[in-house]
Amino acid sequence: MKKNDLKILLHKNYWSLKLSCLLGFLFFYSLMSAQSSVIPIGSDQEYYIDRLCIQYGSPPYFQRNIKPFFRKDIIDLLQYWDSLGVLQEKEASFIKYMCDENNEWTWKLHQVTDTLSKSFVDSNFYYLRQIEAKPGYITYTQSEKPILKYFYQSPAHFFEVNKKDFYLRLNPMLNLQGGRDLTNSESILANQRGVDLRVGIDDKIYVQTNIVENQLSYPAFFRNKISKFNAIPGVGFFKVLTKSSTYKPIGYDYFLSNAQLGIKISNHVQLQIGHGTNFIGDGIRSEFLSDYANDYFFLKLNTRIWKFHYQNIFAELAANSYSSASPQGNQLTPKKYMATHTLQLQALPRWNIGLFETVLFHRKDHFEFQYLNPVIIYRSVEGSIGSPDNVMLGINSRYDVNKSVSMYGQLLIDEFQASEVFKGNGYWGNKFGFQAGVKYLNVLGIDRLDAQLELNTARPFTYSHFDSIANYSNQSTPLAHPLGANYKEILLKLRYQPTVKWTANAYAMLYKWGDDPSTNENYGSNIFKSYTTRVSDFGNKTTQGILRNIVYIGATFSYQLFHNYFFDVNAYYRKDKNFPADNTKYIGAGFRVNMWRKDMNLL
Repeated sequence: MKKNDLKILLHKNYWSLKLSCLLGFLFFYSLMSAQSSVIPIGSDQEYYIDRLCIQYGSPPYFQRNIKPFFRKDIIDLLQYWDSLGVLQEKEASFIKYMCDENNEWTWKLHQVTDTLSKSFVDSNFYYLRQIEAKPGYITYTQSEKPILKYFYQSPAHFFEVNKKDFYLRLNPMLNLQGGRDLTNSESILANQRGVDLRVGIDDKIYVQTNIVENQLSYPAFFRNKISKFNAIPGVGFFKVLTKSSTYKPIGYDYFLSNAQLGIKISNHVQLQIGHGTNFIGDGIRSEFLSDYANDYFFLKLNTRIWKFHYQNIFAELAANSYSSASPQGNQLTPKKYMATHTLQLQALPRWNIGLFETVLFHRKDHFEFQYLNPVIIYRSVEGSIGSPDNVMLGINSRYDVNKSVSMYGQLLIDEFQASEVFKGNGYWGNKFGFQAGVKYLNVLGIDRLDAQLELNTARPFTYSHFDSIANYSNQSTPLAHPLGANYKEILLKLRYQPTVKWTANAYAMLYKWGDDPSTNENYGSNIFKSYTTRVSDFGNKTTQGILRNIVYIGATFSYQLFHNYFFDVNAYYRKDKNFPADNTKYIGAGFRVNMWRKDMNLL
């Protein structure tokens, strides 16, 4: 190789070499610390921890509006509350559930202070022995008689290994659901199977992954949404199953997988790299960043010190989704990139306030390296390179009024001109989203009957961009609210869970959004259209266009037979008041293992 050729090669690979060196340094440096895997977004543990934080407060380093939660944080929080003596005997089953679920950390805890002193027989699934202590003590459960000696050595994990410098957890994933759309006389089925694996090495590094094979069918209103955007929320490539397949009248086949590598750089800084989703907010929805879209590749830094939690996410996204109905062949889908910062401050023991900023940008042949700066204000960078990108800012707050009530909200600003805001003339460029919500525990004095009321809205053209690729989405699915923009929504959710085994959920969704009369018109709801195609500069108002007025009411009853083995019965009713023919009456039941329901995402 000639000397000049070597210089050219090094120049072309400069940033790749620099990033490799950086990751190599972080990997080496991480050998001085510990790290933990994360729980699934939307799991029961997330709800339990949020509830306990409202009741008993939390250490200032823990910000519960940044998700997913680290498993070690859950055990640390339980230890914190136990040290204060606030945990109650009636909460013992929920605490035991979380200790068993994250027993790689309770196991390590008891290697130092193991006070095993009593055995007893539990008729639930197998014989157990448990550490004897006062109610609420952070304990872990072991099987007295594991299946074939090696399986279910503890109630939470199919197979596990516990060593001083290594742990492993392997679990099956299963979701078998069957139901009937009574309106259209259609069968609605779900068949999902997979495995979940997490591994920790030297208390320094973790790796976790899950792989799921899926065949599902959906009601007509959701099939219409899939057809419109050629995308299934949370899914990349999918195959359309025809009428001759098992699913009638139509179904979808797709494969899901995600994986993460975690490294704790120091006692205050954690790095994660992988393929997954993130969530920022206290609500059912998020105007900032939600887990509604498909998994994406990201590099994430979490810095937690004193009362601050500062998070950076650098992600590679895909502009389009594709299916067997419209295959892309061997072509790559257009790439785009996201850089996100959020700074959360626990200003007072019960008051949190935070700032958020994100930028989405599309470059044909490279990443915009200026956005790798972890502390800069993105608007200033965007201005310095000619303002070509989609930058959004936000502020959020949460106040736990007392041990029963928590209030929260978000304000997202995509773009606005103050002079036009106060004129009230419906200027198209005043683009923002808003959320306000309240959580109320033990409604009417009924223990563990909890309610959540939430309002969400986004003006027309919010999250969209003049470059139709650089909108706030991944694989043709919104990164924030499922409805995109140009909507108003009210959510009410009730949850009653007297014990860890029984759960009853009831929910109501009332939402209005303005649809486009045709593909050639843009009233601001479809964030995938360039805002340069807008119908009007002035006179815009939320829910303009063809008004869809949806009433959606549902309920789910679940019984946990064994740890994370659930039997479900569920039903819902959906109707568009302005289009009476668009209505669905569904009833169904099913069985799931280590998988979590997201009923309120079926919009």
